[in-house]
Amino acid sequence: FADAAVCDLPFGKQFGNVEDNTFLYPAALLELYRVVRLGGRCIILTSATNMSSMDNAIARSGWRLIERKDWNLGNKLPALAYILGKGEAWKPPELHLFDSQAGRFAVQRKKHNLQLVYC
Repeated sequence: FADAAVCDLPFGKQFGNVEDNTFLYPAALLELYRVVRLGGRCIILTSATNMSSMDNAIARSGWRLIERKDWNLGNKLPALAYILGKGEAWKPPELHLFDSQAGRFAVQRKKHNLQLVYC
């Protein structure tokens, strides 16, 4: 599985049209969801005219919307950048490196830092 995916989806100007994107976007997001690992990310670029198609596709795909940003491309075409996440938000493991009970070499003491058992 991939850690992340980046995709510049068709805007419906040079390739296809906005109506076709209502079918293309859900299929693309489902395929990206299949190949990205749990906890992974996806970054999508599309035109602002496709916002409703993209929002509907995200709602049906299982992706979690992390952020959506307005973007103006060099040709002044209004675009949107989506950052999507798969699964729950990732939290770093809590390591007690400076815990007095763990001792001086806390990183080496796996009984006090159970997350290190998997390192």
